[in-house]
Amino acid sequence: MEVLHAHAAGTRLTGDMARYIEQGRLDLHTPQGHGVQVTGNNALLHTEPDSQIDVTHSATALSLAGDRGAVRMEGRMTLNRSATGLALTGHRNLVKISSGDIRVRGGNSFAVKVRGNSNKIELDGTISLRPDELRPARQLAEPLTAMWIKGNDNHVDINSLGLDGQLLRLDRPRWLARHGNTFGITARSNGLRIEGDGNQVWINGPVFYRQVTKPLTDNQRAGISDTDELLRLHPGLMVDVNGKSSVLLKHKINIRGAFASTPTLFRASNGATLTLVQGASLETGELRIMDPVTFPSPTR
Repeated sequence: MEVLHAHAAGTRLTGDMARYIEQGRLDLHTPQGHGVQVTGNNALLHTEPDSQIDVTHSATALSLAGDRGAVRMEGRMTLNRSATGLALTGHRNLVKISSGDIRVRGGNSFAVKVRGNSNKIELDGTISLRPDELRPARQLAEPLTAMWIKGNDNHVDINSLGLDGQLLRLDRPRWLARHGNTFGITARSNGLRIEGDGNQVWINGPVFYRQVTKPLTDNQRAGISDTDELLRLHPGLMVDVNGKSSVLLKHKINIRGAFASTPTLFRASNGATLTLVQGASLETGELRIMDPVTFPSPTR
């Protein structure tokens, strides 16, 4: 199925006990569009392992508004240009993500957005956050987010969390940046954003956070120019909790790569708590902070 028109929906279901199973390919390239839009209680949404979903232009692949529903995501999904994989609004829903191939590529995109109370979310697959195309400088600071949850008393089980960031540069002591025709690849990779009270997040499996810094290829250089303006970005957050909620880490946390600045891994505010349970560890042996002035000058 392919959806092209603005604000269009490929499939729209209204009413209780709705069922939708995606077995094939869904291409969604329409501004503010929806691939599958379900409104009602006790609904079921399922993407099977062989399914392939590609979403771009502020569109949403799967949308569910209702209570006591169930969502199971097993197929492949690629998100670009402010796209959202799953948008869930409601209470007491169950979401299971077992896919190992959810790729968030474009700025300001989300793999999963949940608004509501007493929902349960289980993540077994790894969500990859890595931009893969040149973008105007104003878009470089737009974050990529794996999971954003807003509400109260939600329960999240994460058995694997991986953030894979990328920053490309010219071979000179400055980042690619300008508010004109200069382009670059970079983004803030945010793992979890939790807002509200009474939420509980268990990170049961390994946590992996990497940023790669590498020069542009010859093809990527074509038609662009650099500038003396420095581009300074925060690398993003692994876990950001706002409100009287708790995050418990039970496994190894591995941070590595070359970051543009010292990464802030965890942030807790307004009564939130972050706890490393016995047996958890933090490894930063391969972490390196890059200063723009240390970059080699170009050869001319």
